[in-house]
Amino acid sequence: MILLMELYKDSGCLMVKRETGDKACRGGGWTSTHGWGAEHQLMYRIKKRLNACGFHLIKKRMQNDGHLCGDTATPYLRAANKTQRFPHIYIYDNMYAVRNSAEDFNSGEEVSLSMAGNIWDIDQPDWANICSRLCTGSDVICERVP
Repeated sequence: MILLMELYKDSGCLMVKRETGDKACRGGGWTSTHGWGAEHQLMYRIKKRLNACGFHLIKKRMQNDGHLCGDTATPYLRAANKTQRFPHIYIYDNMYAVRNSAEDFNSGEEVSLSMAGNIWDIDQPDWANICSRLCTGSDVICERVP
């Protein structure tokens, strides 16, 4: 799986692309367009890769988190807590209503996920620098965009 972060001042984008040999994302249970199968597995794999770099993310359902809009099963990633040393970010599919990101990933298309930084009341204006630093030395590509 190729992961490429484009980081702006207040937001960013995470591009995900399947490589030859990567397993397809499949899910048990309900797997329609907004189901909790393959999309959750894709987010889980992204979480594992980013946490290996030190991001300290958890996977949640948008509806259950209380401050984001999504249907009952839309997954997203966010910082696990407000500790300053980790980047305070959300990673989510802003196109969840019109596509299944896992189906796009499985077919070899590049999937673009949205990122939001500085998400809590604790001011963290350098969240993008923290992301860049965590990506250094890993296979996650990180680009700062002015």
